[in-house]
Amino acid sequence: MEHMYPIGDLTIIGAMEVPVSTPPYQPQVLTPVFQLKATEEVLYPPYHLHDDCVVSAPTTRTLAQRDFAELVEENSALALPTPLPAQKSHLLWFDDKGQINYERRSTVQQRLAYLARTHLLRAEEHLQTQQWHDARDSAATAYSADPTKVDALVIQAVAEKNLGLSGQMAITTELAIELISRDSFSQLVHTHPANDASHRCRVFRQSATYRSMSIEVAAMI
Repeated sequence: MEHMYPIGDLTIIGAMEVPVSTPPYQPQVLTPVFQLKATEEVLYPPYHLHDDCVVSAPTTRTLAQRDFAELVEENSALALPTPLPAQKSHLLWFDDKGQINYERRSTVQQRLAYLARTHLLRAEEHLQTQQWHDARDSAATAYSADPTKVDALVIQAVAEKNLGLSGQMAITTELAIELISRDSFSQLVHTHPANDASHRCRVFRQSATYRSMSIEVAAMI
């Protein structure tokens, strides 16, 4: 049976996601864990979050606060340092600086879109200079901010390919096939210009080494 909880009756005490605690941070919208002000019961998802209320689903649970503390101890949930009064049209989110914010929905959407664009540009720049680790991190951040960005996953996979991280590349591919076909994604990754640039640089280094060895041999004759 559904039940409606007015936003004004709720406090946010945590989130069901536990973001990484070290850089690179992955910006994302968090799922709040609410506490009812009147009873101190804790409201867990799934629920339907509306602008001015939370509507429970048939499987929504309300548990005691001590049960939430156990989830936090097990690292299955995140407790906020200071509980926040729930507000209309607001979202709880984690930014690329490792900070948790609670802001208007429109503001959060704008900031996430900006972070996605900014980190995607950084990823492309890192890719051009073959800074594979930085390219991978920036691309992952861009995708986290906007999970519809196939470009970010392509860059991430290209970086992982050049780093020899086949297992991680397989995981990235699984994320991508929720957006495009596996064959299309594979083609984008394997035909990416950065792969050719990497190959040319390896050939150049090998040629330079060969020339150096030839000169040394000639000098000895």
